[in-house]
Amino acid sequence: MKKSLTRLATGGVKRKVMRTDPSHSDTTREPQLHYPSKLHAKTPFWHHRVLMWGGGIVLLGLRTSLISGWFFLQRNLTPWLETELSDFLNRLVNLGTLQYFSLGRVRFGESQIAKTTTDPAQVTMAALDVAYNPQKK
Repeated sequence: MKKSLTRLATGGVKRKVMRTDPSHSDTTREPQLHYPSKLHAKTPFWHHRVLMWGGGIVLLGLRTSLISGWFFLQRNLTPWLETELSDFLNRLVNLGTLQYFSLGRVRFGESQIAKTTTDPAQVTMAALDVAYNPQKK
């Protein structure tokens, strides 16, 4: 139990001094319970739900993008590049299967550039490895 004493300090100013009664120890003190307000108790759960749903949606979108990108690379990149290279070289180009892909390099399996009626030369290679820099224009 605390008692409040009033003392006169030098200069005539009253000050309150708190003193603890020695018969009352700190171990017998009742715990103070702090009950959160209703608004405070509901707010974290609401934030957790939004974060969990938002994070789940972002992860689902990322997973879908990666899977669809992988299928595009495996199924559509080789035929698309064959068409573009054939148009550029004015010759039929057959690329092998996609073996490796990164942001700076792509590798195809056994590939060939077919001969034409005007040019009997033919090129066959065990692998076509192309390195490029996507940052350069």
